[in-house]
Amino acid sequence: MNSKMRSMLRISALAALISVVLAGLFTMNATQAGETASVKERVSAMEDIRSATQRIADMMRGNAPYDPVALAAYARVIRATAARP
Repeated sequence: MNSKMRSMLRISALAALISVVLAGLFTMNATQAGETASVKERVSAMEDIRSATQRIADMMRGNAPYDPVALAAYARVIRATAARP
């Protein structure tokens, strides 16, 4: 094999390697984007539960007036949010 042919093989091999790496990066990026959305949904759900729990705790501690209707609404928020997949 002459030096020109070896050089062309090296360039072809390098191009193939770059293609594989780029394909992997694009696939990984798409997967992470899906995971990021999922994580954001979970964080949002946890914040909803935290807010409802804090309001119930304030009522039980006497820091807020006891309101059975509001308490039931907060409990529904917790139940519905916790049931999300």
